[in-house]
Amino acid sequence: MVDLCRHPAHEWHVLLLGGPSGVGKTTLAHALARRFDLSRVEVDDIVSAVTAMTTASQYPFLHEHPDVRAQPEQIVQRLVAITELLEPAMQAVVDTHLDYGPAVLIEGDFVRPGAIRDARVRMVVLDESDQNQLRVNLAHREPEVRPQAQRARVSWLFGQWLRTEAVRNGVPVIPARPWDTLLDRVSPRCNGN
Repeated sequence: MVDLCRHPAHEWHVLLLGGPSGVGKTTLAHALARRFDLSRVEVDDIVSAVTAMTTASQYPFLHEHPDVRAQPEQIVQRLVAITELLEPAMQAVVDTHLDYGPAVLIEGDFVRPGAIRDARVRMVVLDESDQNQLRVNLAHREPEVRPQAQRARVSWLFGQWLRTEAVRNGVPVIPARPWDTLLDRVSPRCNGN
């Protein structure tokens, strides 16, 4: 039986785009969605759904905002815990698209490299090795929020964890800069090249 929902232009049906906050995922996701004619899902929407269906007593780290005075390493531990908690929800969304839905791009901070293994799924992790560049990116995106130094530190540390997980699981890690070539550098990796 031929599934008419399958996208004929590539071997995969779901593209996962991960990386830390402020690395440029959303901007790239828009460009990739246009290039590959994809629907988009933001992981933040999945987080909202899981949060609405759980309680603070079940998953306090999901329902509580981190103390701004917390050490960046503690906040990263919370982000890793949220990433692990979301794996079944992410798998359910991916499975739905693999079985019934249109080709889709799923992007967000909490996409765990290697958690979803299927020949019809591709993943790319964006990386920014310069912590100061993340601070600049976050300040540009949200100029009303100052200062961004701790948030950039958290993002950079979480990016280190994502990079390690990606390398361990054979997921491509692509430097976010230079931005003007990012789409062309990521697109071939989506097709396993």
